Amino acid sequence: SPAAAPGSGRSRVRARPGAQEFTVRQALRTHTFWFMLAGVVARVSATNAIIIHIFPLLEDEGLSAQTAAVYVSVMFFLAIPLRFVMGMAGGHVSPRKLLFVGLNLGAVGLLALLVLDGTAGVVVFILTLAVVEGVSSVNWIMLGDYFGRGRFASLMGVMSVFHNIGLFVSPIFSGWVKDQTGNYDLVLIAFIPLYVLSGCLFALASRPAPPRVAAPATAQAVAPR
Repeated sequence: SPAAAPGSGRSRVRARPGAQEFTVRQALRTHTFWFMLAGVVARVSATNAIIIHIFPLLEDEGLSAQTAAVYVSVMFFLAIPLRFVMGMAGGHVSPRKLLFVGLNLGAVGLLALLVLDGTAGVVVFILTLAVVEGVSSVNWIMLGDYFGRGRFASLMGVMSVFHNIGLFVSPIFSGWVKDQTGNYDLVLIAFIPLYVLSGCLFALASRPAPPRVAAPATAQAVAPR
């Protein structure tokens, strides 16, 4: 509906100038927030289970405990600078593209562990998992950039309520599959599409339209008689 003219006695509605600052309620009304939340839940669920089970997972690939420890150390060593690099890149490259590419690389790494024998599959898996860990910082930067810093902690808390469920359930699921089948193949098969889904959800999370706020009505001037 058209904005009320000055002096009409009603409030005009206009886009907030400057940086976008959403209230929690305004953010929850956007499709973007829910795409991001679902993407975070999918990413965190898969990654947390993989990290918790990474040593028996690598030992299933024929690595000794000592060799597995070296590979895991390399992964975390690479992930630390990658978080910084990805965070900086998020200011110049679309965070949606970074998350889409990074999470699909994670899916490639899990596929490599399934289909490649020996060291080759493990190396691809470790490198791509480092990328997934590195790109994780981008979704939080994206949250603040899209919805503003004023309610960042509250919105992150809302997301945490949901992704903590994934943090709890996915490692239990992975352990149960290992106990039932004797390997992690079904876990990897389940998490490959989960990474792809997460990447696609972030790709769909376009910047929301600026929130609209009511501006005080301008008092109508009364001409002197």
